[in-house]
Amino acid sequence: MSAVLRVEHLNKAFLGVKAVDEVSLAVASGEIAGLIGPNGSGKSTTIDCISAFQRADSGRWFVADRELTGLRPHAIARAGLTRTFQAVRCYDNLSLLENLLCATEATRPVTWRDAYFGTGKLKAHEARARERGEELLSLVGLTRYRDAPAQILSYGQRKLLALAGALMTEPKIILLDEPVAGVNPTMIKLVEQAIRRINELGIALLIVEHNVEFIMALCSRVIVLDAGKLLAEGPPRIIREDERVLEAYMGGAPVEIDA
Repeated sequence: MSAVLRVEHLNKAFLGVKAVDEVSLAVASGEIAGLIGPNGSGKSTTIDCISAFQRADSGRWFVADRELTGLRPHAIARAGLTRTFQAVRCYDNLSLLENLLCATEATRPVTWRDAYFGTGKLKAHEARARERGEELLSLVGLTRYRDAPAQILSYGQRKLLALAGALMTEPKIILLDEPVAGVNPTMIKLVEQAIRRINELGIALLIVEHNVEFIMALCSRVIVLDAGKLLAEGPPRIIREDERVLEAYMGGAPVEIDA
């Protein structure tokens, strides 16, 4: 299967300390991959660089063979790579649907003239965006809150809204940063179900997450970083028994997950 995301020799240092050190990785089309590692291993910095929220020192990355190196975040989103953040931010006074419509602003294919004159092109874009927003609220299980202000949502529901927002521009791959951090067990299951439904649409996902059991149960392949370097990668059944991973990330204790 072809790679939808390919990262080559990514490097990022802070005050001379290597946060990401020659990391190369790939995510296949339609794959759910996990990115794990101990605190300070470079996980979030890696996806921050790929999505251009931090500037990489060197390296190249591609989505569907299109090079995205050096592009700004909105251009990367247009090219098919979107992301969520660990700290979820919503427009609390806007409805859920309005929040999703805002997610298309940076990538909408209209000019200021279209906006000023209210052209047919603008109206068609807004109609498509509204229809997609309603579809995505259904996908993540938030339809009943469609017209409610986002401030009523629980923290876990905000995570679901963020997933829907990342889908608004019809990406090829989504990077998820800690999608179940701080979320209760019931909501974790709902987030997992939403991710599976997203993947069934043919969208690949790369998930950064401290909840190892969540990653092992959900992902077909797990990539492990330690001290900024790629330590191991493979299917969960291999990673959970890898002595290097157990030592670096789990203190040498095996991880119990469902078979």
